[in-house]
Amino acid sequence: MTHHSPGHDSSAVEFTAPMTRGEAVAQRLRQEILSGELPPGTPMRDAELAARLGVSITPVRESVATLMAEGLIEALPNKRRRVAVLTQRQAEELSDLLGLLLLGALERLPLSSPEHSPVSEVSAAARHMARACRSVTRDAAEPAYRAFATTLIRATGHTELIRIAIPTLRRTLSMFRQYPVEPLLPTWAEALDDVVHHLDAMDAAESRTAAEEARSAAAARFSRLLADLLDIIRTGEGTPEGPHAGPAQPAG
Repeated sequence: MTHHSPGHDSSAVEFTAPMTRGEAVAQRLRQEILSGELPPGTPMRDAELAARLGVSITPVRESVATLMAEGLIEALPNKRRRVAVLTQRQAEELSDLLGLLLLGALERLPLSSPEHSPVSEVSAAARHMARACRSVTRDAAEPAYRAFATTLIRATGHTELIRIAIPTLRRTLSMFRQYPVEPLLPTWAEALDDVVHHLDAMDAAESRTAAEEARSAAAARFSRLLADLLDIIRTGEGTPEGPHAGPAQPAG
């Protein structure tokens, strides 16, 4: 957190407050959960965590509360807690939510101007993601997806959408670490090729009407992609669990 006093010169060196113990513990546990070191379903007991990390109970409780708010830890009966397990329904809802946010951003993508072309930046990020998806590996596709989604959302310049969508993107991708996304990647790659084509046409359009038509075509293709992805997730096609088999397990 950066602090400014009245009359402070913002060009001076800024002060960044150090993390509290609770924030440090939350960061450590978050890394362990996302890396798979603490797999889904692992019990989260305050006393054991405190002893292992060499801290008191209080920062552990603060960190667990933070990670529960992020959806990485879930509460069970009798005050028990565990690393969250992604269910089939959650996988469907999270995919749907992210899709709605990205489609909304695409529909609100501003038209290019001679001074700045956010469309070309989004197109480049989409092209990069298409290439990454063709590797059919999570390690390549996930950072490319994050870059594409972030670039698209920020390109809208829509302050409230950015405020809501960026944290939701982080949380949803954290939860989706448990889902075997590899079967989804060829569908993404094929659709993104078409989206890139429409975005390039939008960027090169010589009239507002042509640019709007290209944007609408890109949004329509993206909407069809989202429906295809949800169908794959709902049927369990290509996943080891099959349709509606309960918790989705980590890939790899």
